[in-house]
Amino acid sequence: MASHRVSNYGWDSVDTPLGRPIRIRRFLDGHWEFNESHRDFQSVADSQTARVRYVIHLFAKEVVMRNFGRPSDAEVLERMVEVLTRLGAGK
Repeated sequence: MASHRVSNYGWDSVDTPLGRPIRIRRFLDGHWEFNESHRDFQSVADSQTARVRYVIHLFAKEVVMRNFGRPSDAEVLERMVEVLTRLGAGK
């Protein structure tokens, strides 16, 4: 699959090997990568609008975790992204 650059703001896609279920990662330089091999990204890959919405959900999850979250909240926020993605993919 071709790489998807979302914007000029340091968001790029990366195709990680199967078995690495990461959705998103941030580097110390502020660069973000999202995993285009993740099953949720794959479910919206055919629609540019859905792909952008998915990345927005990932960003919102990261903002909440970094500003208000505890480590125990990470799994709940992952499920939230999953549910929002599935709801949006059905349109």
